[in-house]
Amino acid sequence: METAARKKSYDTKLKSLRKEYMAEYINKADNRSRALWQVVNNQRKAKTDNNTELLLLMDNTIITQPAEVANCFNTFFSTVAHRTLQNSDLNPNPDPDDYEPPPPIKQNLHFKPATTNEILKIIDSLKPKTSSGADHISAKLVKACKNELLRPLTLITNKSLSQGIFPNQLKIAKVYPKYKAGPHNDTNSYRPISLISTFSKILEKVVLHRLLNYLEENKLLTYQQHGFLKGRSTSTALIQFIEYIIDQLEEGCTATCLFLDFSKAFDCLNHEQLLQKLGNLGIRGKAQSWFRSYLTDRKMFVEPRHSDLHQHNTRHASDFALPPHHLSLYKRKPSYKGAAYFNHLPEHLKNQPPHRFKKQLTLWLQERPFYTEEEFTNS
Repeated sequence: METAARKKSYDTKLKSLRKEYMAEYINKADNRSRALWQVVNNQRKAKTDNNTELLLLMDNTIITQPAEVANCFNTFFSTVAHRTLQNSDLNPNPDPDDYEPPPPIKQNLHFKPATTNEILKIIDSLKPKTSSGADHISAKLVKACKNELLRPLTLITNKSLSQGIFPNQLKIAKVYPKYKAGPHNDTNSYRPISLISTFSKILEKVVLHRLLNYLEENKLLTYQQHGFLKGRSTSTALIQFIEYIIDQLEEGCTATCLFLDFSKAFDCLNHEQLLQKLGNLGIRGKAQSWFRSYLTDRKMFVEPRHSDLHQHNTRHASDFALPPHHLSLYKRKPSYKGAAYFNHLPEHLKNQPPHRFKKQLTLWLQERPFYTEEEFTNS
């Protein structure tokens, strides 16, 4: 009886701690709606059977070996830009004379040396994630060892800025394929999630800070840009768009909109044209050399690690800051927060098929507005 009582007390305490952890996670999230969906989806994924090997169908042949599967993904991801341009009847290497860059300006960007305080602030700003790039050094580990790493990181950063060279060891991206939609045995059904070195993130943030300051001080950024800028988002873009439409209608004008969606836009970006544009904006000399070094000779590999190392310019070396997934076995532990929220849902929602769950949950929440996590968990 005493053992049973202690176990019940332990379970009750654990359940309480889980609820507190989940509530704190959502309260601290910048986007609470997204955080709620993350914990719910994590619990839903835990309900499914993911212990199946990933198979690929290539040239009417089923590929099952993890290394072969990884290399197929590696080739597919590293050549996506070339194939997209070919399918669109576009030249992967266009004539520079066909591109008219903006007129050059007199100002020049000069990289100022980084200080230990700047590097320390950047390290402190990193999220303590356990995911890591090819070097297996996570942001959580770097934050724990920041006092020991501060001086060498500052030295390496300043060497990179002064020499205009981005370290080759930081150009390797670890990639895992994330399923989107379509047949599970088709490479087209997956998109690449790239994990780069934490040290690369620190160096990139140093350069980004200097680049944005230079562009803003010289008023080189168009007011129409809403992406990748602090204080700007899709919301501000939508507000500006709606206000413009209203102004035109009030003036008695006819407003016409043309929406464009470029296929693999960032993957297909021509780096020579980009560097030429940067040069005309004043990013010349060592600064331009640094960006050229950053963009060239990048490498990638797909989990598991013994896949071939592809020396392709992947053009999609973005870090989505997600935990690494092994290729042959998709396994993810459910978060406590996700489990708690999912368990509070009615049975008819829990039993919904995956393709209907999100819509049904949205309708259910619209009928029962919850303003706090406590209201939801106590309902």
